Amino acid sequence: MTREEVIEILKLHEKWLNDEEGGKKADFKDCNLSNLRISEADFTGIDFTGANLSKSDFRCSNFNFAIFTDANFSNSVVRCCTFKHAELIRTNFYGSDMEHTNLEEADCTDADFRKTQLGMSNIIEAWFCNTDFNEAVLNCSCMPLSYGNLRAHYDDNHVLQQLYHILKNVQYSKNVSNEIKEVLLTESIIELANRISEIFKYEEIKSNIKTKEG
Repeated sequence: MTREEVIEILKLHEKWLNDEEGGKKADFKDCNLSNLRISEADFTGIDFTGANLSKSDFRCSNFNFAIFTDANFSNSVVRCCTFKHAELIRTNFYGSDMEHTNLEEADCTDADFRKTQLGMSNIIEAWFCNTDFNEAVLNCSCMPLSYGNLRAHYDDNHVLQQLYHILKNVQYSKNVSNEIKEVLLTESIIELANRISEIFKYEEIKSNIKTKEG
C-alpha cells in the first residue's frame, strides 16, 4: 500500500472519528504498510491485525486503542507515538526506535521488544506477560509495578538497573527497617548492583551503610 493510499484512507477515518458525513473507519488488517513515512497521523482504533509495518516511520502518531495482534513493526521508527490501551499481543517491535513512546495500559502479551530503543518511555500499567526485552534500552523509562510486569523476559542489565535503584532507596530511606537493610545491603549484593554503575556511570553504592537506629 502506498503512502498516498494510506493518507486518503486516514482522511475518511478522521471523518468517521468526528462522526462526519462520508466518514469510514479504516481497516488495515493483513495490509503491507512497510517502508512508509507518515508522521503525526491519527490511527485511533484502527485494526492492524497481521499487518506488516516494518521499516516504516510513524513518529509522533496516535495509535490509541488500535489493534496490532500479530503485526510486524520491526526496525521501524515510532518514537513519540502513543499506544494507550492498544492491543499489542504478539506484536514484533524488534530493533525499533520507540523512545518517548506512551504504552500506558497497552496489552503487550507475548510481544517482542528485543533490541528496541524504549528510553524515556511511559510504560506505566502496561501488561507485559511473557514479553521479551532482551537487549532493549529502557533507560529513564517508567517501569510498571503491576502484576502483569512480573512475567516479562528482562536481561541482566535490566535486572541490575532495578536492583541498583532498590538498593539506593533502601540505603537512603529512614523508613526502611534494619532487618531489610541487613538482608539487602550485603557486600555481595552491592557488588552485583554496582556492575551497572560502570555501564551507565552511576554513583557506586558504598558498602558501609548506616542502618536506622532503633
